[in-house]
Amino acid sequence: MAGDPIIPPTELCTPDDFLPSFSTGSFSQMHGSRWNMSRVTVRDGEEGLLNRELDILATLVHPSLLLLMGQCPATKEAAFRLVFEPIFLGSLHFCLHVQTKNQAPWVAQSGVDIMLQVTDGLLFLAGRNLIHRAVTSHAVQLTRHGVAKLGQLELAVHESEIVRRP
Repeated sequence: MAGDPIIPPTELCTPDDFLPSFSTGSFSQMHGSRWNMSRVTVRDGEEGLLNRELDILATLVHPSLLLLMGQCPATKEAAFRLVFEPIFLGSLHFCLHVQTKNQAPWVAQSGVDIMLQVTDGLLFLAGRNLIHRAVTSHAVQLTRHGVAKLGQLELAVHESEIVRRP
């Protein structure tokens, strides 16, 4: 966690209308913002899950994983948040099910590319003995056309934490 910047809430500007806001399941929301004039995506949600994701992502960097840029501590005005690289398109779920149908045909055309990138991220995690445990369309973030990154690592566990049945 020492490598991730602490971002004061005053440095996160109002939502950026150019980036989408979307749900990433029942427990969190992603929305576009600006940090020192740079576009970022901010994740709000249950603090325990966000802290768990922070613990995991603080030690991982890979082109197929969503890049954690920093954390924004809780204040009286705002809850704890994680700050990620900008997500220009949204989650795979958002692109397939929430946006209008005429905006998402390219997703179906690049399905194989998306799956290869997700698999690349999962192989990276497996090489570090981590199991994601929640690979859904909410966990696949489409940062831009043709680029899919795996996120939502709050439920990931180390292989040694798995209880094996005889």
